[in-house]
Amino acid sequence: DIGSLLVELALDQRKVVRLKGGDPLIFARLSEELLPLLRASIPYELVPGVSSVTAAACAGSLPLSMRGVSDRLVLVSGWDSRETRLPPYDAQQTVVIFMGLETVEHWTADALSQGYPADLPCFVCAQSSWKNQKQLKTMLSALPLAVKQASLQSPALFYLGWVVAELETRISAQTPSNQAAS
Repeated sequence: DIGSLLVELALDQRKVVRLKGGDPLIFARLSEELLPLLRASIPYELVPGVSSVTAAACAGSLPLSMRGVSDRLVLVSGWDSRETRLPPYDAQQTVVIFMGLETVEHWTADALSQGYPADLPCFVCAQSSWKNQKQLKTMLSALPLAVKQASLQSPALFYLGWVVAELETRISAQTPSNQAAS
């Protein structure tokens, strides 16, 4: 395992760097990697980086919260279809699902059965900041099919909430053609 390897290399008087993509502190194994270092009294340093939650949202110009639309952010692990359970629906929240590509059909069905609106806007960013990054926007009921048709590959983050469509709605409402039609 990685923790044991870090200890082994450090005890061999080597400088060791564990470079972790994504979010090392969210749904990751940071504690499993740090515990062996702590037990062996090996000093370490964690260097903060940009969270994949914000990186993928930035790639899509997606605010995670917006006054009057979304005042909370809920992070959910979607990797295990038996354990993935979304929080109760709340129109004021943005739900971000990590590692949910393989289980999208399961947690989408769970969301709809809990009363999440079928037309709830969704944004997906796969392989954020990579040269082959893909994004899509759709509504919750169409999400599994849209993901399949787009041939998305991991890693992918899913954003569910009204904030996904709100910025575009406000921008289009302020364009001169829309103002003239009012």
